[in-house]
Amino acid sequence: MKNSFIAILLSLVFTISVFPQKSYSISVKTNSGKAMIFIDGEFAGNHSVDTEIAGGFHEVFVTQRGRAWNAEKFIDTVLVNQNNSVIELNYEFSKLFFVNSIPQNCKVMNNESLLAYTPTIIASKYDSLTLSKKNHIPVTLKFSDIPEVSTVKLDFSGVAKKEHFVDTPWFKVLIGSAVALGATAAYYKIQADQKYDKYNETHDRSLLDDIDRLDLYSGIAFGLLQVNFGYLIYEFIFMD
Repeated sequence: MKNSFIAILLSLVFTISVFPQKSYSISVKTNSGKAMIFIDGEFAGNHSVDTEIAGGFHEVFVTQRGRAWNAEKFIDTVLVNQNNSVIELNYEFSKLFFVNSIPQNCKVMNNESLLAYTPTIIASKYDSLTLSKKNHIPVTLKFSDIPEVSTVKLDFSGVAKKEHFVDTPWFKVLIGSAVALGATAAYYKIQADQKYDKYNETHDRSLLDDIDRLDLYSGIAFGLLQVNFGYLIYEFIFMD
């Protein structure tokens, strides 16, 4: 019995070696030069492949190199036998579009689904996209109408934000004038004090007119300085 089993096994090995297993044709075609084609886990080639495989079930895996973060993938299981001896498979990868906007950071929507924010790269598997941003008029794009690289301008529809008082030229003018008025008031006050000290020493009554005049100039400058500060406080409290 044992000898008979060994004889049968040797006969099968001899038959397989003399009459090798029949091979079949498989053709895998894509529309991308970056496509990578794998058959049963083994790399078969790029773009398009025509090769021979044995009968039975086989897995075909197709993807694109350089697009690991959003690569499209195709996986098929095919049966090859005498009834299906020539396998032809075709895969179409979506075209990529670079979409930017003015202003940037707009939502890129397909129906109600958020896909990305601009600038971004979008595959043409969608019929259309809508770009939207708060206080701007949405824009809908059809892939058939746009180039592969496009920048879309969204018109502003909100209320223009008022410029902050600190950022206006008027604020700089008021600050500069406040410094000038403060320096002027201090200068005339110092001059008046010096004249008064000299009057105490000499009792020269002609100095009194100069002292009064210098005090008047100092008072006028100080008064204008107060008006200046009052307007600054008004702008900060009531206008912003």
